[in-house]
Amino acid sequence: MLLSIISHDYTHTFYIPMRYLLHVHQLSQIKAEFKKTLANILYFFREENNLFRHRVKTENIESKSSMITYYEYLKNILEKILVSYNTLQRLEDKPGDLEVIKKEISKIISFFQVLVNKIGTEKFESKEFLDLKFKLEDYLNNYSFDKEIQTMAALYSEDKNRLKNIRLKILESLEDGKLKDKIEHALEKV
Repeated sequence: MLLSIISHDYTHTFYIPMRYLLHVHQLSQIKAEFKKTLANILYFFREENNLFRHRVKTENIESKSSMITYYEYLKNILEKILVSYNTLQRLEDKPGDLEVIKKEISKIISFFQVLVNKIGTEKFESKEFLDLKFKLEDYLNNYSFDKEIQTMAALYSEDKNRLKNIRLKILESLEDGKLKDKIEHALEKV
């Protein structure tokens, strides 16, 4: 025996074997299971419909505010770079500061890489951003402090003078070519 259920969007066909219909005392059981199945199917379709409506609503909102979101994203990254820079600047070269230096320079390098990947796309094509991208690429190609930090971690992590030296070299590298100024200028433009 075939049973068809037609909803407003879909048609479902269920096959019910004849052996179930032969046992009259089991009919109430089959009816209850059928109701549960039907309720589950209707619930599924309602949830799918709700997800679809939410997805369409979200896509409409995202398309309307995408430029604002991209610039807020860029601004957020630039602010985080300056926060890391200021953190490095405020360190007092105490034992344990090498881990902070390592963490902050890693953040800065990661943010630079993100900006290099994002700038130059159709969202960020202005001259200021392209100049900043050039400076960031130059920094990523010419500066690396990983070896120095690894060497210091093993031998001189408690040496106040060496901590100060590596910290000042990192700050100097960020100021080289007015990179820090370009970042601040880009942040003002956003």
